[in-house]
Amino acid sequence: MKKPICFLVMCCLICLSAGCASIFRPKTAPDLGIGPLPYTGLKARIAVGDFEISTMKATNEIGLALREILINVLTSTGRFIILNRIPGQAQQEAPAELIVSINLVDFEPQASGGRSGIGGGGGVSSGALGGLLGRSLNNARVALDVRIADAVSLRPVSSIMHIKGQASDSNIGSIYGNWALAKELSVYAHTPMEKAIRISVIETARYVIDGVPERFYKY
Repeated sequence: MKKPICFLVMCCLICLSAGCASIFRPKTAPDLGIGPLPYTGLKARIAVGDFEISTMKATNEIGLALREILINVLTSTGRFIILNRIPGQAQQEAPAELIVSINLVDFEPQASGGRSGIGGGGGVSSGALGGLLGRSLNNARVALDVRIADAVSLRPVSSIMHIKGQASDSNIGSIYGNWALAKELSVYAHTPMEKAIRISVIETARYVIDGVPERFYKY
């Protein structure tokens, strides 16, 4: 009886190790963890609209920079033909069939939050009291409302998705993707806000991949 049991245990260990290998594989461009790559199938024609800004802490320039990054990430998937204009505008030879509309509802580069002290890494530099209470964490977040609509009828083809990217000083270690931030966002490099931006962009791209119906992939 021992041999069959040992065999089953070995099989389980092999399966677990294989699963871990796939979960923790390194993310390298263009593999951003947003769909099977390389993709060689038909593409969909989409347009990404200018970001609507609904937060006091973001500017139109930040919205344009986020849009530029999102377009680059969507293009890198090989699944989309990204067009800047929509039907009805002059000199549009290949109109987009879908429009991705995004509302930037939260952009918080530095919000005070919890503390890293007991169980969280408070140090001598925090002082006697700070060593007990810990230093205040810097929490950053980006929140987007994303909608995909038919470019002609403007009817939604998927439900509006609220996407949130957030990070703090304590979990800035692993950052998605190796693409550079746009110039307008470079001030946030190597900070929690950089990670929050990257998470929100990649999750938005993932949503677009999942939200575009199969019938639009025909080019």
